[in-house]
Amino acid sequence: MLYYFLISLVFLAQFSAPLVSKNVVNLEASFNQNEVLSLQVNQKSTCPCKKAITPVKVSDSLGVHTTAKAAIIADQQSGAILFQKEPEKQLPLASITKLMTALVFLENNPGFEQIGQIGSGENNLEGARLFVKDNEKIKLEDLFYSSLVGSANNATQALVHATGLTGEEFVAKMNQKAQKLGMNHTFFVEPTGLSDQNVSTARDLVELAKATFNNPKIKEATTLKEYSFVTEGNKEFHKVTSPDELLGSYLNLTGTKTGFTYEAGYCLIVQAKNESGHEVIAAVLGSESSDTRFQEVKSLVFWAFNNYQWQ
Repeated sequence: MLYYFLISLVFLAQFSAPLVSKNVVNLEASFNQNEVLSLQVNQKSTCPCKKAITPVKVSDSLGVHTTAKAAIIADQQSGAILFQKEPEKQLPLASITKLMTALVFLENNPGFEQIGQIGSGENNLEGARLFVKDNEKIKLEDLFYSSLVGSANNATQALVHATGLTGEEFVAKMNQKAQKLGMNHTFFVEPTGLSDQNVSTARDLVELAKATFNNPKIKEATTLKEYSFVTEGNKEFHKVTSPDELLGSYLNLTGTKTGFTYEAGYCLIVQAKNESGHEVIAAVLGSESSDTRFQEVKSLVFWAFNNYQWQ
């Protein structure tokens, strides 16, 4: 009897051990899966995403008097329009065009350390420009900052050529980008803003500002009062200065671009932040003078921050 009892114990041990081991492994797998699920739930429940806060008007003020043909101010985060004048009127936007040019360039940038060239064709352009000799070689980063800080038309055109795209291909991408951003009343024929056939609306410019001023490189370039560099070819020192008089004012600008042609008048778009961290976008198209555009945009921003609350 003892012999058969011992044989039974050995038989049970051989089959029960793997079963216990298998059950332990399954339990561990089940625990790990539950643990992962638990982590996933916790991650979702602690998402830092915040819903856009729409500002609430807290006064009876109707807005700001402007001489501009069109004007607008909007909340940057929610897109809510706080004040507008002829927001859908299609008008030339002058060098505000360069914001879209910069955005498309960055999407086709061969590298900021690459060398571009300002040829005679670029130097023949009118308006603001870098005063360099024909065929001067300049780093693309320096051309980029010259385009946005000093609004240099020859630097802007040289950037376009540096992408390897033809002028027509580049402009086509500008128009495609405008459509993608919902700028349905905007159209470009060239990248500098010299042509008055480059047209947009105050409402569309809100979308352009949201797309460009949230780009760190564009934001940095458009908020510099000046930028200096040395050319790669002739080793000449250059300093470009922004024409934007609101830089250095009491406004905390987080993006800005001026524009002017005789047909477009004086144009300006800014993004400004208040002490609580809330941002607004203000734009005027067709102001009657350079000083007026700055005063009117400053008034729009001041009015918005004093007549709206973000709760």
